[in-house]
Amino acid sequence: MLAILAGFPLFIAGSGHCASPDLGSSSAPSASATVPTGSEADDTATGGDQQQPSSSTLRWSPNTSGPFFTGTAETEPLGSSYFEPITYAYLSSGGATVSNLLKVAVGLGHHLEFDMAAPLVYATDRTSGASSTGLGDTNFQGKWQLIPDADTNAFLAFPATSLTFGITVPTGSYENLDPAKHGVDQFGNGTVNESIGLLIRKRARPFLFYAQLNEIIQNQARVEEGYTFNDGLTRVPPGESFRMVDGNLIYYTAVFEHVVNERWQAGYLLELFGEWQSAQSLFFGSANAPAWSFLWAAAEAEVTWPRKERFSATWGIGAALPVYTDNYRRNYTLMGTVTLYYNGLGGSRDE
Repeated sequence: MLAILAGFPLFIAGSGHCASPDLGSSSAPSASATVPTGSEADDTATGGDQQQPSSSTLRWSPNTSGPFFTGTAETEPLGSSYFEPITYAYLSSGGATVSNLLKVAVGLGHHLEFDMAAPLVYATDRTSGASSTGLGDTNFQGKWQLIPDADTNAFLAFPATSLTFGITVPTGSYENLDPAKHGVDQFGNGTVNESIGLLIRKRARPFLFYAQLNEIIQNQARVEEGYTFNDGLTRVPPGESFRMVDGNLIYYTAVFEHVVNERWQAGYLLELFGEWQSAQSLFFGSANAPAWSFLWAAAEAEVTWPRKERFSATWGIGAALPVYTDNYRRNYTLMGTVTLYYNGLGGSRDE
């Protein structure tokens, strides 16, 4: 679920751009993106009761860009998919890292989805003037939606809930680093990571609420001089090498989203995003890598254009600031994304 590059979280979330937007119904009768459900759908098909259903009985499926660090609990239907490039520019006193995350998601049917993502990274060091470009670690993830949103117009109804299962493989460089480059040629952390996560999303028109919690197991890896640990601050001293044990890693988020204009699916989001790596591994004992934690707050904006039956594109921008850091590099982050959706025979999400 997560790849970390020299203290910069390159998160591969449950869906969307680290948070997938929920695509509205391709058969929606108007820009309000509402579709009849249950008996109302039957009445529409059979020419039953001609009375228009009230807004409280319509299913609201907004087609928005969504948050940058949080996944959505809904899955792509069978045959539907999306491609999502996301840019994160991490700025700090020591330099800058630009991560271009490329993600593909495919609906498998039966409320299952497969995701794959990897970042192309450009990093610079302000002290030495060195810079490097490379591929980061690659993430594979499966998502299983357990239950749908019971009522998309009522906040107190049960939310959509999903489980995710992921593995990250070390495709980014982390060995044989050039000491003169001060770590900017390191694009992965060298470990195979397994994760399990819980995704929740609640719609209460015109608002959406998200939450995510992930448990990440980081396996051992041999590291050598010049290697930068996940805190982004500590490096292996010259001449040393050893088998690294990272502590247990917890990832958590919470999001508020307000769709201001339903015609353009335009709105804003406020997102909290944090990680905590402990001094103890669940499976490998005491960690010899530093413990650390942080909490960021992000403000984001979104719009959808165009929006067609088979294709749509959502756009998002945002900025994240550190609220709290403990033994972790302070980063100021700028984000931007576009998500390109293809709606197959299964339609769009939550249809």
